[in-house]
Amino acid sequence: MAGAFKGCQKIRGPQIRNLLDAKDFILLDCDGVIWHGEKAITGAAKVVNSLIRHGKNVVFVTNNCTRPRENYVHKFCRLGFTDVILEQIFSSSYCSALYLRDVVKIRGQVFVMGCDGLRRELDEAGIPCVEEADDPDATIYDCALAPDVKAVLVGHDDKMTFLKLAKASCYLRDPDCLFLATDNDPWHPLSSGRILPGRCHAGRPSHDPSSMLLLREGGFGQDLAIHGPIHPPLNTVQSSCPLCRKPSPKNGVSTSMLHGWDGVLGVVLILFLPPNTASGV
Repeated sequence: MAGAFKGCQKIRGPQIRNLLDAKDFILLDCDGVIWHGEKAITGAAKVVNSLIRHGKNVVFVTNNCTRPRENYVHKFCRLGFTDVILEQIFSSSYCSALYLRDVVKIRGQVFVMGCDGLRRELDEAGIPCVEEADDPDATIYDCALAPDVKAVLVGHDDKMTFLKLAKASCYLRDPDCLFLATDNDPWHPLSSGRILPGRCHAGRPSHDPSSMLLLREGGFGQDLAIHGPIHPPLNTVQSSCPLCRKPSPKNGVSTSMLHGWDGVLGVVLILFLPPNTASGV
């Protein structure tokens, strides 16, 4: 990662304006970039609204799969981003749904380990999901396994159970069953300073016991993380708007930065420093 950013240059003032003037499309991450939880970054809403009003094509890409895009529209408005519309938002849950529908062209059911927001995006894309109707006392020995499961999709699931993991492993014994994760983040930070586990949800059975608990990119042929330093999200955005893979600014850190870099985009890293530091903001 360090080597990828050797060509970075610090820009400010007129350089920022010249950069934006030269770009038609601007891809922005959300969490930690334009807002923190329920508080917008100071000045972010004003800048985003101005860019949209001046004709820039602003697209928001987030690896948060817990809420549907409609909820994001309400959040944007609530935090002052009044010019944002549904078609500008590409969450990892939405990208997952489009990937399964338009790229994989899934013909069968999808077993989902995730929140209602992920299921809602799949439902709106017309993708059938396995219903969760197990008895509370059910075990892997006596629970029903759905027929015709062609994919296992893993996202953030705040109701994760061992039974879900066991079921996913059963479905993934079929080598033709696709294994997808909404993102490849190892953990997700909370505003309280605590963290939530990320991709360490499930894995395809193999001779390596650790693969049962860790999604390892590229380890099993058909395994794929939708959001991360790889191309599927860019393909989804590009299929919905005339985005060319040439330099175009993208804000973010970590996987978002690498994702932009690997997608052959121009990348802008914005550092927010405390106002009383020597470098300012």
